[in-house]
Amino acid sequence: GEKGWASGPAPAKLHQDLSPPVAPAPSHSASSLVGPSLPQSSVANVAGAGAGLPPSATSVLSHPSSPPCWQQLTPFVKLPRSSTPPSPGMVVLCVGSPLSASAVRAAAAAHGALDTFRPDFLPARGVCFLSYTDSRSALSASTSLAATLSRSSAGATDVHAFYCTPFSHEGKVDETAILLTGLPDTVEEADVRGTMSGFGDVAAVHLQAASPTAAPDDDTQSFLVKFHDAQDSRQAKLELSESHPWGPGVGVRFCPRLAKERRQGRRLLALIALWRHGPNAKLGASEREG
Repeated sequence: GEKGWASGPAPAKLHQDLSPPVAPAPSHSASSLVGPSLPQSSVANVAGAGAGLPPSATSVLSHPSSPPCWQQLTPFVKLPRSSTPPSPGMVVLCVGSPLSASAVRAAAAAHGALDTFRPDFLPARGVCFLSYTDSRSALSASTSLAATLSRSSAGATDVHAFYCTPFSHEGKVDETAILLTGLPDTVEEADVRGTMSGFGDVAAVHLQAASPTAAPDDDTQSFLVKFHDAQDSRQAKLELSESHPWGPGVGVRFCPRLAKERRQGRRLLALIALWRHGPNAKLGASEREG
């Protein structure tokens, strides 16, 4: 699971590296881990707020009025660079009158099916992590979720919503991408797209470069199929593992996740462990070094 793309180089158009740059791990002093009560002072005057554009993640997280725990999220949080979200994960940040978990869940679910929803740190730190099964839902939520929650609190809460590394990035595989191996060389990209589209919207299909260790007479090929929605990808793998539309011998598996994404996911989980358990939390070697 540390090799990135399993067969050939990663296609540039499919797996764009839009994850936040890895930054040095924040210091975890005992006081910052316990976390102060949320300041009552507003961060609404952060540059960009109230001007028709959302404030940048950096300006919010590093603002003097922001809780120290928000600043620790800096390596994992960002605004989109383009119309394509870097991941389906998001984080909701609020300061002032606390939001209820049910209110955040309802507002977030209005944009699409939630894959994860963790309001554990909402009461004490004003932080709620969530992710969607479909990255397009995160794109929709990024434009209006914060404003919706702010209105629901009658202006008593300053709310921000940013893209965030999802917890799933810790896993070995990307469940939105399926690698098909051993297909006959007569199968065209359009054939693959047509079959896979029966499970849901396909974001991209890419022919993989031949393995350098492949036998000279190997006349099979591999395709990588990226779905918008992880639910569709999971269903496709489930069914195709039992049925064989292209004949026997075709491998169907999720694509290994990029090593950089896995490190980012592990670092986020390590930070959460420090929040939850304090500075005596047991960390793996990769998190201690990160």
